[in-house]
Amino acid sequence: MVRNSHFKGIDVTMYEQARQLLEAEVADELLALDADAGECFAFNNVAATIWGHLAEPASIDFLRDKLLDEYEVSPDQCDAELRVFLDVLTRRGLLRAKQS
Repeated sequence: MVRNSHFKGIDVTMYEQARQLLEAEVADELLALDADAGECFAFNNVAATIWGHLAEPASIDFLRDKLLDEYEVSPDQCDAELRVFLDVLTRRGLLRAKQS
């Protein structure tokens, strides 16, 4: 786990992809297939950007900063929607969340 030295003693949740998915870009979406589970997921542009960054462990702060650099969205809206998205993917078993 990565611990931010500026926040000594504070736990930081790190997220990363939990499953290897077969991926293909179709139109403006990323289609991701879990052949073993028989599940298919469609990610829009923003979701595909987040998914790509999650190939390596990443914190909410890191992901939010990347999204704010790339998309026109308020920091509050970005943070709220990012947290919901990460929660949904974690509950679906697509992400692992670990405290550092």
